[in-house]
Amino acid sequence: MSLRLLLTTLLSLLTSILFVLYLIHTQQLSEFVHDTQNKIWKSVMFTPTHSEVTSSPPPMMSVYNFTVMDSNQQVIALNSSQYLNKVLLIVNVASQCGFTPQYESLLRLYEKFGPQNNNGRFEILAFPCNQFGYQEPAPIGDVCEFVTSKYHITFKIFDKVMVNGKDTIPLYRYLKEHAPGFISNGIKWNFTKFLVNSKGQVVGRYSPITNPESLSPIIERLLNE
Repeated sequence: MSLRLLLTTLLSLLTSILFVLYLIHTQQLSEFVHDTQNKIWKSVMFTPTHSEVTSSPPPMMSVYNFTVMDSNQQVIALNSSQYLNKVLLIVNVASQCGFTPQYESLLRLYEKFGPQNNNGRFEILAFPCNQFGYQEPAPIGDVCEFVTSKYHITFKIFDKVMVNGKDTIPLYRYLKEHAPGFISNGIKWNFTKFLVNSKGQVVGRYSPITNPESLSPIIERLLNE
């Protein structure tokens, strides 16, 4: 065997040995990194913090955690006897909207399930809002007079509110978080509806085109739970 061939063979063998050693080293390094990551992850995920050991978990949020303002500027707590343990339909309303005639359907729904039936375990909460097409521009007193005279509404009309943006009232932040909308959580238009069960949990969100009376079977089921 010539010297050149011998050197070539030895160089090839040495290269192979170095490559194998590199693979072994790389695998060990990878395993070391993986093992270290696992230890850190387990430490973070499974080691109780001081607050977890010494503090009780926060109470579950519900609509009963919130207060709202009625049309007379009085603060109303939703954990009061008027709303506690009842099925609630919450809707943002407007007087100059194409969906305004839904007041008639809302009233029929209220007459079917409201105070005169089901032991008064169903309530509608209507919140006038001027954010969509500026279709609720009048003062709240005029709004109440309009819906009473034109639609003979007997359910509660609350103060005008903001349902989107930085001035959104806390109740509507909660509703949107727990019943996300299509594409975004924002309220899309007047007469968006939220159903809340008797435990204060949001169970459904319904678009402005949903006829309120079409919710009757769902409301009936919630009342029987």
